[in-house]
Amino acid sequence: MELRLLSAMLCLFASVTARNVTSRRAVAPPPPATALVNLSLRATPLEILREIGLQTRVPIGIIPGEDSGALCRTKKTFVFLGEDPRGALDAMAQELHYTLNEEEGVFLLAAPDVTPHQRDVLDHRFRVYRHGGKSILQMVSVQLKEALWVAFANPVSSSYGGALYHSAHSADAPKISLPPVLRNVTAQEIAGLAVKAGPRGIYLSRIQPSRMASPDDLTIQISSYGDPKQLNSDLRCQQ
Repeated sequence: MELRLLSAMLCLFASVTARNVTSRRAVAPPPPATALVNLSLRATPLEILREIGLQTRVPIGIIPGEDSGALCRTKKTFVFLGEDPRGALDAMAQELHYTLNEEEGVFLLAAPDVTPHQRDVLDHRFRVYRHGGKSILQMVSVQLKEALWVAFANPVSSSYGGALYHSAHSADAPKISLPPVLRNVTAQEIAGLAVKAGPRGIYLSRIQPSRMASPDDLTIQISSYGDPKQLNSDLRCQQ
């Protein structure tokens, strides 16, 4: 009798313990809440995209085409009240007649009139791309345009070994870490990796529709949410 009672108590204890363990395993911490877009602002589309990024910290890529002025041509009042990032970006894409896709964790807005030359630059594939150590996003942008200039001025080259760059930006600008060596990677993929790193950010293609007179004509501007003042300067409408 006592043996049967002991066995029953042991079974009851094991059952309660199993339920407690299962319960503890089932209760996972909730995912971090997605920041929402709240703004009412009269501004250009580029300024609104910049504000959406600063509020939500989602990685964003912007690829204008031949008519790059569409981002800055007009100002109008945009209102978003508690809008999720994708919804706000989709509204901006419709405003600009751009497409919106999420590629490898980056919200990508692309114009319908991207020229073959602009696409060739974005899709240029480096067999080996050596980035180096930690650096600010502006440095990543400068190194990338230099690498593209080397590649397009000397088509035989399919690798880039990095270059010295002395930054004039704030000493407090956040630095990111990319793999020191990237293999079989495109220019657009490098920009995407950069804006997903650290505090995240936005990249804006300033690649000229056809002109290729200097490295500046091959620029993909990359800016960090961790340095809002510099981001506002980088992603301004150029007159």
